[in-house]
Order: sequence, then structure tokens, then C-alpha cells
Amino acid sequence: MRGVVHVAAAAVAILGAGCATRVDVHFDASQDFSQYRTWDWLPHGREVHALPGEEEQLDALTAELLGRELHDRGLVRASHAPDLLVAYQLRVVRRVVVTNETGATDLLASHHSSPSYLVQSTRTRLEIRDYGDLYVVMTNGQRDAVVWRGRAWDGVAGQFDRHLAGVVARLLGHFPVGEPRALAVPEATEAR
Repeated sequence: MRGVVHVAAAAVAILGAGCATRVDVHFDASQDFSQYRTWDWLPHGREVHALPGEEEQLDALTAELLGRELHDRGLVRASHAPDLLVAYQLRVVRRVVVTNETGATDLLASHHSSPSYLVQSTRTRLEIRDYGDLYVVMTNGQRDAVVWRGRAWDGVAGQFDRHLAGVVARLLGHFPVGEPRALAVPEATEAR
């Protein structure tokens, strides 16, 4: 795409159990983003893949969080002739991570004529981790050009829905409309 500016910010924020949300954003630098005032969902543009039973909840939560972030940037949702059409895809995979922790070696001394023994124990720990990948695309109202797209992904201890607000805020913090929230790390330089 001509005129696309690539902005990448890796290891952007610490969330949950010390995991870093990674963000990758592209936008069309030839667009005047200050002219955008309204937005709506791209028809059939919301897609969530997660564990059965969690998809509807995550879809509603993602839509609410994206809508709030766009509103915070001065964009109003309008179903008639919006300036921007927004779509997203969220994938969440839950995995059980097995960690073996081996302690220090101890010497078990024998008080008899038999030899002494080195003793070492291993403790197995199970941890549930969710890995989430959020991809957001915005087109102009005529649907003829993608003007902004961003991806944020993270792996967190526990359930991803508890961290989704931070992930959405981090991603939309790179949207060039309104006053985004301050980021904890400096932005990557723009490359043409």
C-alpha cells in the first residue's frame, strides 16, 4: 500500500505476570486523521475465536473496549455514512504450561560404612496461560482503502479477558486521532 507508514513498538507494556504486550501498527500517512469524526462496525467485521462458551463474552467485551477507546479519541459511533469502518479479529488460546523446578543438590551423609548420596528434588508446577492476538482494521467510509491497522498480542497468566482492556488501550494508543493515553515506553521512529 502506497504511503503506509510503519510504526512498531515491541515490548510495550508489562501486563499480568510480567508478560509484555507487543504492538505493531501501520497507517496511511497521506490521510488527515483529524477529519475523521464518526465510525461504525464494518458489516460482518467482528470475529472472535476462543474456547466454546467464552466467544460471546469476549466479543462483547472487545467491542465495548474498542468503542470506548474510539470515543476517548473524539470519534462518535454513527450508523449512517460513518467516516471510518472498524473490524477486528481476536484469537485466544488457552494452554497449560508445565514447569519443572529443580532445587539445589544436598549431600545425604551416611553414618555407616555405606557411601553418602547426593539428593536433588524436582517440583512440577502447572500454570494456565492465555495467549491472545487482537487485530484491528479501519477503512475509510467508502471501504476502498485501509487507513489504519494494528495488531497486539500477549501471553498472560490466567484468563485473557482480565487483560484485554490494557491490550486494547495499548493498541489504540497508537491511533493518530484525539489525545491517546500516555505510553510507558518511547515510540519507535517512523520509517518510510
